[in-house]
Amino acid sequence: MTPSFDSLRLCLDRALDFLVANQKPCGEFSVDQFDNPALDGAARSDPAIFLATFVLHALRFIEDPRAVRLIESMRRFLKAEERENGIWRYRLTNDPDPLPGDLDDTCCAAFELWGRAPASGEQPPNVAIVLANRDEEGRFKTWLRPTDAHNDADAVVNANVLLYLGAREETMQAANFLIDAIEQGTEATAMHYYLDSLALYYAVSRAYHHGVVEFGRCRDTILTKTAARLEGEDMDSLSLALGFCSLINYGLRPMENHPEMLARLMAQQQSDGSWPKAAFYSGPGPPWEPQAWWGSAEMTTSFCVEAIARVIGQRNTASTGEML
Repeated sequence: MTPSFDSLRLCLDRALDFLVANQKPCGEFSVDQFDNPALDGAARSDPAIFLATFVLHALRFIEDPRAVRLIESMRRFLKAEERENGIWRYRLTNDPDPLPGDLDDTCCAAFELWGRAPASGEQPPNVAIVLANRDEEGRFKTWLRPTDAHNDADAVVNANVLLYLGAREETMQAANFLIDAIEQGTEATAMHYYLDSLALYYAVSRAYHHGVVEFGRCRDTILTKTAARLEGEDMDSLSLALGFCSLINYGLRPMENHPEMLARLMAQQQSDGSWPKAAFYSGPGPPWEPQAWWGSAEMTTSFCVEAIARVIGQRNTASTGEML
């Protein structure tokens, strides 16, 4: 059954009410830590800045006074959490167990606050720091640690770095690393923190949508793999939303291509306007086996909001005769 646009708007309206009701006074949204990938049992709240970057990205596709207020509060939150030279850490400044700065949080936050870093001329101070944090293969390392300290190069992190830095000489090896992983089917070994290849497709397609045209080289492969997942599995809400956003980033229309799966996503919305929690990432990272998994209804809902808002936006652009 093909969902109506009125029903999509109702889903989005309820989801915005949920986000407004569940934002913390400082502007943060909750991410919970579990000891198992199913997110069963007791959770430990893990205050972090990461989720705010995805909520901000989702809300850029919505025109609504509630979205405007949420955006303003989260921008203040991210600015307050900025460390010296435009670096962000996963945990908040007042956390008694701080982590080192990392490129995932830094590049996602910087992109949402400042947009794409210029490739020439005066640049934010974090650009030089990010560019210096590459391994011998030109891939971006996750953590801002001394060069002789243990580190890793995660594929999704690299995609988020390219979202911020864009295509430039210094990012080409990282771009090739991501394209090769997708084309050769080695996504699982290229990701150390993220749990599903759809997270990589989302990150790569998002960078493409925002101007990293090199990722057009893996467009067909991502679309084929994403479509197979959408049609072949009983997918949770997080995976559905990531898949739909990837299709949209590459110019496809889920309302036309996958209406039944879109209807399934809508049916999974809960009575409070949220979608069920699912694990999005894990830790502590290589060489150790995962010991903790993170997710929350707020996190899943942020990606569902983006997917539904953009499906509605595709209808609006089509009605005005514009190209997507």
